[in-house]
Amino acid sequence: MKNIYRIIPLLYFTGLGLFWIIENLMSTGTVNYIAIVVTLLIATRFFFKNRVAGLATGAVMGFFSVYMLLAMLSDLAKADEFTSGTYRFIAFGGGLFGVGVIMAILLIAYHAKSNQKDMGLVNIHR
Repeated sequence: MKNIYRIIPLLYFTGLGLFWIIENLMSTGTVNYIAIVVTLLIATRFFFKNRVAGLATGAVMGFFSVYMLLAMLSDLAKADEFTSGTYRFIAFGGGLFGVGVIMAILLIAYHAKSNQKDMGLVNIHR
């Protein structure tokens, strides 16, 4: 059960990365190599259990999610009227990036509590 706090956020962020890759490919017909690299870096966290990398991943994803929430609120402040599309924007964006903040907090909390002695790529002290 304790390991689920590491797996669920990684699944969420990997899924977002895959969505980013597919969305770029379908909308523009081009391959977004940055999205592929970011998704692969997050996906490698499934196999390499490094405390520092886990804290860094959680912090970067948390900062990005908070930044996107603030960008969404900035766009809402510029809105002249609230239509059904505006409410969908609030629900989808707030849900997507709000869950991203929660997942980043779970990832940071998991790695902050871990007492991993090995700071290499693979945890060999099981």
